Amino acid sequence: MSAEDITTTDTTTDTGALPDAPTAPLLPRSEFVGLPDGVSHLYAGGEAPVLRAALEALADYAADKSGGGPGRRRMEERVEAARAALGRRLGLPHAERRLAFTASVSHAMDLAARALMTTPGEIVMLDDEFPSLPLAFAGQPAEAGVLRFVPAGEGAEQRLIAAIGPRTRAVCVSHVSFLTGRRLDLAPLAAACRAAGAALLVDVSHAAGVVEIPVECCDILVACTHKFLLGLHGAGFLYWNEERLGRCPVVAPGWNSAARYRVADGGLDWAPRDGMAAIEAGNPNFGSLYALKAALDRVDALPLRTVETHALALAGRLKALLAARGIPLWTPRTAGHAGSSVAIPCAEAGAVAARLAEEGLLVAASDGRLRLSFHLHTARDDVDRAAAALATVLP
Repeated sequence: MSAEDITTTDTTTDTGALPDAPTAPLLPRSEFVGLPDGVSHLYAGGEAPVLRAALEALADYAADKSGGGPGRRRMEERVEAARAALGRRLGLPHAERRLAFTASVSHAMDLAARALMTTPGEIVMLDDEFPSLPLAFAGQPAEAGVLRFVPAGEGAEQRLIAAIGPRTRAVCVSHVSFLTGRRLDLAPLAAACRAAGAALLVDVSHAAGVVEIPVECCDILVACTHKFLLGLHGAGFLYWNEERLGRCPVVAPGWNSAARYRVADGGLDWAPRDGMAAIEAGNPNFGSLYALKAALDRVDALPLRTVETHALALAGRLKALLAARGIPLWTPRTAGHAGSSVAIPCAEAGAVAARLAEEGLLVAASDGRLRLSFHLHTARDDVDRAAAALATVLP
């Protein structure tokens, strides 16, 4: 995708006073692995740095795994503690029965798509979504339904609403775009979906842990945990609103799905477990969930609103600095319409990111843009340093 394909480019030049931003991170960089002095880690939207507490949790996992039956029971207890902690952090009602852990966003999306498409219909989404969203539906049988894409960019919410029709089974969107950093207003989408009897499925991978999510608007939530939640790879989640959608179908059962199982008289007799744990077909990724629980414990004393205010202030200062230099943005300048990442069109993004890395600035580069992400380990010095470097390396 090139800059010409994006309809959200902001080229506003702002020569007024720069917005202030926090001078210190919310968590000391010394609490993270691999963040020495001289490195500005602005890559959390791709790979967040790992907390030292997560490494300690992996040691606990290893000890428990070696601990026989008592160790296994501790492992299962830690998974449930992680489920409860994640529910509290994100404000998910009844997480103990509505939240399932998955292997990834793609895994969560596959399960959600299969569950939704037990009733055929149309899926509406934006044309710049991350591939895991549309491909989950593309992999379903042709008779299950069709994908309908609408253009992204400013006014996307109204285009999505206008695309909802009598056959619409679900609207599937990202709360914060991986590509542009634009944040959707979910409230009008939710109202339109409910009026039409459609589900609103939201990928919150670029929101969870750094900006508040209007959970009350969402029927299904999916996300990874290795970005702003500060977890590791191998653990995602799927949250299913039973009040709106009824019980989630168990579309890919495994041994862990069954509350009752037996083979008798040449037939199979089984019943699923109660709640979303029924879709957790086998063993979860215990190690990743130990690490996630440790990360959630570490940030528990920092209200999510505090983290959001911190990160958005940093992103806002960078956007103002770049605009003052005439550098175009794909990310809206208004904080309420954006997450904590800033996307800059750049045809040679890979080469520019490599040059920045040589100067100790770690940024994401793909899809014809650079992406700089702010979180609780970043501060104003990272912003100012990045703005100065970008002014010299951007073509």
